[in-house]
Amino acid sequence: MDNTNSLDLESTSSQFASITDASQVGLDITGNITIECWIKFESTPTAGNTMTLVSKLLVAGNQRSYRLFLDNTGGTFTLEFTHSSDGITAETELSNALTVTTGVWYHFAVAWTASTSSATFYQDGVAQGTDAGTQTSIVNSTAAFVIGTFDGGTDYLDGLIDDVRIWNAIRSATDIANARSAQLLGSETNLQGYWRLNNNYTDLTSNNNTLTASGSPVFSTDVPFTGGVILNLTSKIW
Repeated sequence: MDNTNSLDLESTSSQFASITDASQVGLDITGNITIECWIKFESTPTAGNTMTLVSKLLVAGNQRSYRLFLDNTGGTFTLEFTHSSDGITAETELSNALTVTTGVWYHFAVAWTASTSSATFYQDGVAQGTDAGTQTSIVNSTAAFVIGTFDGGTDYLDGLIDDVRIWNAIRSATDIANARSAQLLGSETNLQGYWRLNNNYTDLTSNNNTLTASGSPVFSTDVPFTGGVILNLTSKIW
């Protein structure tokens, strides 16, 4: 099945897609984690602000687990990964400065290694720096898993998002570069959540983490790639 749709989120309508902690399976990742997604911004965060791409983080009640987001500091964009080992105190690793404009599809990824608390960031399959913290685990929180903001947050994504992947393992630079422009099967080892967003919110893994939309977002036929499924992350089968 070709990639036919992406999800169009409007920040002015507070749109996002989520699944509660009580309903999810496999997304309470406490060690190594890789997050991947395609994004086409309709607007970018203004200076001093952020837009969340993928998260499992709730500030109220100190239920912070993890969050991948784009930050604008004084006009400089960085991809950043926040995580907390106790839900209370969070630390953030950040990429090198990125070139990000509206109307362009980008593939973003972060691979966080628990033992060294280090995050390596990727844009379009190319490494964009590695940054290290001190916390070597992620708390198992009660926060919802959310695409487009964080649980109870206000920093909504404004743009299209497609082919979101969550792994409880470190994906290598080669893994990320080779597989970013083709759909997966959903049965790949260590894949804990996979949303193609092809006109639905279904998780293609056996964890069945189907999302629920908020704010009435719509699907778009604007997609970053149209290729079919790949087998074992190396060869396309159609």
